[in-house]
Amino acid sequence: MFIKSDVNFKSEVLKKDWSLFELMGVERYITEALKESKFNVTFEELQTAITTHNDYAMLNVLDGRKVIIDGFKLDHFALKGNNDLIAIFEDENENIKTYYVEGV
Repeated sequence: MFIKSDVNFKSEVLKKDWSLFELMGVERYITEALKESKFNVTFEELQTAITTHNDYAMLNVLDGRKVIIDGFKLDHFALKGNNDLIAIFEDENENIKTYYVEGV
């Protein structure tokens, strides 16, 4: 489901806002990807909320403890300008790892 990426928040163009159509598509995309993943979690269990950050819009994950990779928990999702979906993981020291969300 997650493919390590080299996204750098300082140099990448991430969308500053999402249309309702984009939000619904992202939710469906994540739902289907989770069904095919090794994580035993549904989209609803992640408890998400769309918010706008100073630099970009994001789908925050309120319960990322269910999706952990190498000690990094799922924090939020963002869309690149080309509509690639990025998953952002953080560790307890707020270090970040980014992953592309693989299509199903």
